Amino acid sequence: MGEIKLISEHLPTLLSILGLVAWLIRLEAKVLYSEKDIVKIQASHEKNIASLWEKLESIQTTLNQLLVSVGELKGRLEKEK
Repeated sequence: MGEIKLISEHLPTLLSILGLVAWLIRLEAKVLYSEKDIVKIQASHEKNIASLWEKLESIQTTLNQLLVSVGELKGRLEKEK
């Protein structure tokens, strides 16, 4: 009889502790999942940034070629005058 009374007295505390442990396990799983997502997102951003740098270099090359062409045209126009 004393054991049942002891269990019934401490049942709310035991259930609270069990609930807390379950919540902490769930929280840890969320943290791990979030860390994996962060790594994936960072890798994706790095790829996007690399792609943007390639495009920027291509645009810069095109602009340099245009500047050279404009300079050549300017030289020809000055010679014709």
